[in-house]
Amino acid sequence: MKSAKQKITKYYESQTGNIIRKAKSLSGQQNFEEALYLLTSIPTCINNYDEVERATLSIFQAYLDLDCTAKVNKARAVWAASQNREGGKLAGAFLAAINPASSCSDDAQALIDEISQRIGEEWEWAKDLKEFSKEMARSSVELERMRIEASRAIGEAWANNQQPVTINQNWLEK
Repeated sequence: MKSAKQKITKYYESQTGNIIRKAKSLSGQQNFEEALYLLTSIPTCINNYDEVERATLSIFQAYLDLDCTAKVNKARAVWAASQNREGGKLAGAFLAAINPASSCSDDAQALIDEISQRIGEEWEWAKDLKEFSKEMARSSVELERMRIEASRAIGEAWANNQQPVTINQNWLEK
């Protein structure tokens, strides 16, 4: 067992650079789930794991940013189509799902403020969302831990949804 652990560690220590490059390539193709899976499959016991962690957080941040941009755009479209209480409620559903650590959270907050001004006090959940965003910003250490756990969960979910590869070696040419 000890020999196997040493071989695995040696493999990952020699291949970490290649794995990180592949993960960054996948991230560039917006295949964040597979990229995070590759990075989170690397054991934490290797010598250069801090490099893996930096790449994981960078890719996860790109994932959050893309997700945020998509949700803000959907919320803006809903709000533009229906600038009333119901439209605000639908837009709010998209905005509430945005992670405060994403780079476009300021855009989301601006849209929340715009909807709040238009609708007024009827839009009660906006106050709760603002408080939640402030609380998340205060706990940056907890946020880093949550990012790592979330990136691991995304990678694991991707891996669990892969179909097994079947290779049929019992064919004959005629």
